[in-house]
Amino acid sequence: WLQAYTAAAEAAGKGAVKPLVMARANVDLQATPAGADRMAFAGSHDQLVEDAVRAAASGVDELFIDFYDETISPEGRLKLAEAIKKAVA
Repeated sequence: WLQAYTAAAEAAGKGAVKPLVMARANVDLQATPAGADRMAFAGSHDQLVEDAVRAAASGVDELFIDFYDETISPEGRLKLAEAIKKAVA
């Protein structure tokens, strides 16, 4: 799809266009760090921030953080979101 997207942009006279890369992270915030075999965005606060930094470094432009776990308090969600924003800025 990327080749078709780029070809269409070039045919329209837009030149090479980098598409916006968006990702969704279903976070699993845990009280203690998860082991080395953990899935991305599962683990401690610091591990989740590290995952967001890794996603940004790999080219993700926008990260949608899904707090599907209703046990995370609104304050905890805000704290994590602010830490991620600071880490990837």
